[in-house]
Amino acid sequence: MSLWKTLTAPFRKSQLVERIEPLSLINAAGWGIETGYAGEDVTPQGLLGLSAAWACVNLIAGTIGSLPLMVYRTDSRGARTVAREHPLYRILHDSPNADQTTVDFLEFACSSIELWGNGYATKDKGTGGRLVGLTPVRPDIVTVSRQRNGRLR
Repeated sequence: MSLWKTLTAPFRKSQLVERIEPLSLINAAGWGIETGYAGEDVTPQGLLGLSAAWACVNLIAGTIGSLPLMVYRTDSRGARTVAREHPLYRILHDSPNADQTTVDFLEFACSSIELWGNGYATKDKGTGGRLVGLTPVRPDIVTVSRQRNGRLR
């Protein structure tokens, strides 16, 4: 066998498949804890302790969060115009709640999606059931189930 074949033998696909067991990811009761090849627990909090991972999450969430979010109305000809008078315009464009700007809210939602796979918010309703705001909720404390009618709860 040539020197090159001897050096690369451990990395060849046929032998690599035999030596490495299939990846076993364990989702510990929905807590976002997974065990990988190294046997170490991987959590969103631990992941953000790595500067490279934090920088990636921050860059993606910050970029998406800073994009303009508008509410549009389409007329009969198909032309779009910004619907500033629409009740959702203020919530989605200016401020979803009393404590956050839209950028802060979207950054939280995007980082939640990146780290937990989903983002949640409660609907704040005023008099008459009118939507007046959105309050973000940490995804690790939310449980989603499917109802008999097929809708998510």
